Amino acid sequence: MASYLVSILKPISINEYSVKDSFTFANWIKSLNSTNLTMCSYDVVSLFTNIPLDETIIISLEKLYQSSSPPAIPKAELRKLLEFATKESHFLFNGNFYDQIDGIAMGSPLGPIMANIFMTDFERKWITNVANSIAAPICWRRYVDDTFTLFNSTNDSVSFLNYLNDKHPNIKFTHELEHDKKLSFLDILIININGTFQTTIFRKKTFTGLYTKWDSFLPRKYKVNLINTLIDRFWNICSDKDLFDREVSYLKELLMKNGYPSGIINYNVRNYIEKRNGLRTDVKEGPEKLSLLLILPYLGFQSEKFRKKLNGLVSKFYGGIIVKVVFRNRNNIGSHFKCKDRIDKLSKSNVVYQYSCDICGDSYIGKTIRTLKERKSEHFKALTKDYLHSSIANHVFKTNHNPSFDNFTIIDTASNNYSLTIKESLNILEKGPKINENNDFNLYLY
Repeated sequence: MASYLVSILKPISINEYSVKDSFTFANWIKSLNSTNLTMCSYDVVSLFTNIPLDETIIISLEKLYQSSSPPAIPKAELRKLLEFATKESHFLFNGNFYDQIDGIAMGSPLGPIMANIFMTDFERKWITNVANSIAAPICWRRYVDDTFTLFNSTNDSVSFLNYLNDKHPNIKFTHELEHDKKLSFLDILIININGTFQTTIFRKKTFTGLYTKWDSFLPRKYKVNLINTLIDRFWNICSDKDLFDREVSYLKELLMKNGYPSGIINYNVRNYIEKRNGLRTDVKEGPEKLSLLLILPYLGFQSEKFRKKLNGLVSKFYGGIIVKVVFRNRNNIGSHFKCKDRIDKLSKSNVVYQYSCDICGDSYIGKTIRTLKERKSEHFKALTKDYLHSSIANHVFKTNHNPSFDNFTIIDTASNNYSLTIKESLNILEKGPKINENNDFNLYLY
């Protein structure tokens, strides 16, 4: 549902003040002249958690249904979906469940979209039409909650800060002025040199130079891609060759401190630059091949050997197919530390569960996409309500055995109903639970 809402809302979340990413911003700022202008950066304090949800939902609906191509879903239904996905987001903390009643939950896929929608409306009201008594910024460019602006003077930027902070009770701005003709925005350091903007890489004071170690337990491809990714970042952000070369030299020092061989660093840097300058091209000949993705756990050099053998066999017998093997190492540091509260057994959903009778020892295996507590309650309600069907209730009626509320255990989990159905059937096939009324059924895997 969240991905569906994101696809609907995304087109209305961008306006003329929005910055797509740091690369496009760097290209834009290089083209400006800045004679006697003051750079200033505004930042919204805790934007996500301070977004007024009801107001933002109303803004979203107005924009969507006043557009030339409104959504097919009725307006009232879309409003319910938005409220459900934002205001009825439950979370567990310190053993208690809470509702997110205002502000966007951190980490929600709707967070950046809703924040942008609210800020585009804020800008339409207060940036586009600035009062005559206030000096408006020469330019205003925003990426979510960070804004780059240009003013005629420092005093104008301070006055505009006070102007902004009077416009909405939830939204408060802080600001940072340029220092020595320099200002950081996103991951870019902007330098004003004689009325011309230059851009290079910005690193926070907390930057330690630590990257993925060369001897870390990861596929070699990941480490090589790290080099290419950083070089690509320098190429797109640095405004001239001298700044680019300076960043590349600094990167080489950092990577060698992280154990990277100098030969591998130099080869990949040279290879990237030659490709960007058109000196090297990868020409693919012949018909386009079908690409298949295979994700496997990373086991060290054995994984690399397996990939080479698999690619060789596929190339030999199925020349029209390319298998892209991606390795993932799930045994990372985060897997050993659980930072979130553990959900108790009855509150878990998408589970395969087993019920065991205390008296005869017979068992029942079932699945539920809802919480185990809800499904368990339905089984016991079936003892008193004729319209509810339950194999467990039927077992109680036939044997007169007293049911136990504590004899439910979770034996498997899955991320969706299809996978859950497969796991339920496999457990039934393996364990043959006697309370299940039908242990033989066809399951279509494709």
